Amino acid sequence: MGAMSTGKSTITEALARRYRTTFASEYGRDYWTEHQVDRRIRLEAFDEIAVGHIEREEKALLEANRYLFVDTNAITTYMFAMDYHGRAPELLTRMALENAQRYDLFFLCDDDIPYEDTWDRSGDQKRHIFHKQIIADLKERRIPFITLRGSLEERMRKVDEVLARFKPYDNHFGER
Repeated sequence: MGAMSTGKSTITEALARRYRTTFASEYGRDYWTEHQVDRRIRLEAFDEIAVGHIEREEKALLEANRYLFVDTNAITTYMFAMDYHGRAPELLTRMALENAQRYDLFFLCDDDIPYEDTWDRSGDQKRHIFHKQIIADLKERRIPFITLRGSLEERMRKVDEVLARFKPYDNHFGER
């Protein structure tokens, strides 16, 4: 998880290669690129994004080898809906609530890396605000998360350390 331009896609793909498994790429980015109008999408589209992302995860899970690395989730989609519209549709809200049970571990990419400014992003200032909002939301949901900081290799080493001591169905450790 993480705000825009925090390295989520990069680390997800790199970890899938390292662990010889697959990953679920961010469906919301693909959807947004295809359906946005003036860099906005309609409120109902956020339900479509959440459902499409789960479908992408389920398909990738069929090919997974021990781990499935997922680039964002319904919580991130929920946060974007709140940011764009000040509210989230009912289905998305429910799916975001179910995230705590859906995933074994939550890794949060810190906003400590250089911001990559592209046409589809809102700026580095927005990234820092969004990052703080995600942390607050995870804490409110009482979802333990592990923060990934530094270079790609430093972040991957942290994931390696966590996975080396991880026992499935034991998501009671982590740092905030």
